Amino acid sequence: MVNERIRQRLVGAVVLVALALILWPLVMSPQRDQSFVIESDLPQAPEPEPSIIEEPRPREDVSPVGDYQEKISSGQSRPEKVDEEAPSLDKAGLPVAWLVQVGSFGNRDNAVKLVERLKGDGYRAQIREQTSQKGTLNRVVVGPYVDKYMAQRDRNKIAAKYALQPAVMRFKP
Repeated sequence: MVNERIRQRLVGAVVLVALALILWPLVMSPQRDQSFVIESDLPQAPEPEPSIIEEPRPREDVSPVGDYQEKISSGQSRPEKVDEEAPSLDKAGLPVAWLVQVGSFGNRDNAVKLVERLKGDGYRAQIREQTSQKGTLNRVVVGPYVDKYMAQRDRNKIAAKYALQPAVMRFKP
């Protein structure tokens, strides 16, 4: 019985010493603030500078559709009598559209050069091939336009600049 008591006291002493070793650093260490650190080492965000927004300008790389650029810029009204049809739909339900045929070439290289010059001036130029008994023709066209007035206006500009005789024709997809 004496052995049993000594053994219990030794086990108790070992448990107390183990608890003391575990809890000693927690109890005896300097007090730490357990709250969250709100401060940061990051620099302050710069104050945004006010930006200056320029007045919008119409694009120069495309022909205007809808309201007429000449009417807006020059203050002149659209001519009353022009050989035109108002934008409408045909029997198939497709919009009636117009092309400006600038020229026809047997040599495709000449057509490609003209298309590049027209695109450089902001026109929507393309080549349409047409095959017949005489051979293949490469037609250079600009458009399509939903308003015949706009097609006639660009035809006149192209005729003056390139010394050509373009023609306005119906667009057929």
